[in-house]
Amino acid sequence: MRIIRISFFLVYFFLLSWFYPRQALGAFSFTISSINPSSVSSKDQEVEVTLSITDLPSESYFRVAWQEGSGKPYFGYVKDNDGSWAIIKSLNDDCASYYKVTDTTITSLVLITKIGEDTDIYGGLYNLKAHRFTSTSCSNKAGVDSFGIEVNLPTPTPDPTSTPVL
Repeated sequence: MRIIRISFFLVYFFLLSWFYPRQALGAFSFTISSINPSSVSSKDQEVEVTLSITDLPSESYFRVAWQEGSGKPYFGYVKDNDGSWAIIKSLNDDCASYYKVTDTTITSLVLITKIGEDTDIYGGLYNLKAHRFTSTSCSNKAGVDSFGIEVNLPTPTPDPTSTPVL
């Protein structure tokens, strides 16, 4: 009798899984697919950064941050959902001011970023890096890539010093 029950259960399970296949779960990922423009000449110039997103698992916050080089601190601003500028904070800080995404079926997202006048940087090549934060704990996940962007700021010229006349 026990063998019959087990056999019946296995057949029932097989039939259910045949008619109601489980949806395969993909791996979550996101990458920067494009930036526009590819160079800036002002600290307040806006840059559009397009992210490609695959299988977003939950409500999330996204940001794009500027970085001088690997291991250097992140800086800049990103527009939030209301169109206000949110300052880039350290990775372990509060993330609720970044761009919030509630639709987990989203596959593309455009973020707007800028350096900001309060940041002391000079011209050169900088990286743009995207980060995703969970809405519950603000733990972060970095994108798998970064995008290089040329910053063409005028080099500050030293003030001429007056030499005393003797």
